[in-house]
Amino acid sequence: MLPILILIWRVGKKANLSIKEIFAGPFKRKNDIIRQLCLGAILSPILYLLIYLSIGLNYFAIVPALNKIIFVPMYIVIEFFILLVLNMYLNAILQNKFEKGFKGLFTSGILNFAIQMIYMIIYLLILSVLQGSFFTFGVFTPIVTLVTLLSSFVAVITYKKTGNIITGSIVNAIFIVLLTCTVSLL
Repeated sequence: MLPILILIWRVGKKANLSIKEIFAGPFKRKNDIIRQLCLGAILSPILYLLIYLSIGLNYFAIVPALNKIIFVPMYIVIEFFILLVLNMYLNAILQNKFEKGFKGLFTSGILNFAIQMIYMIIYLLILSVLQGSFFTFGVFTPIVTLVTLLSSFVAVITYKKTGNIITGSIVNAIFIVLLTCTVSLL
């Protein structure tokens, strides 16, 4: 996350913007923030149900246990801010460098997917090494791939439509936290 913050700072320095001004951008209009938060909170369950109804719980098992559910809101907030930094770079900076048509949107979505997959694969590998078994890695890699692909393209498309990264960050945070809480041991 620190290298991405440094890249954002360097881009802002070229445009004579401080890091505080850059991150205040998505939160400038209060009505827009509420709309983005509601859109992300509504879009996530809809996408979850779409995947669940099309694939089923046998292959899409990201339902945390009841004893882990109480931690989910706290983790979503933490993951939201981590993904806000990532999406600030991926969507607000890189996506604007691609051409405006479908090809640019697709390229941006694949780049977003690839970077998030690296993050999730490293997490799953670390978790598997700590557990002493690669069962978790083998079981959750297809699920992670599907969830990351969906949430990456949702982030790219919502940024293109709304011009704001909040909705994509919320959708990504909810899916990643549900997956992480499901996989975690404690």
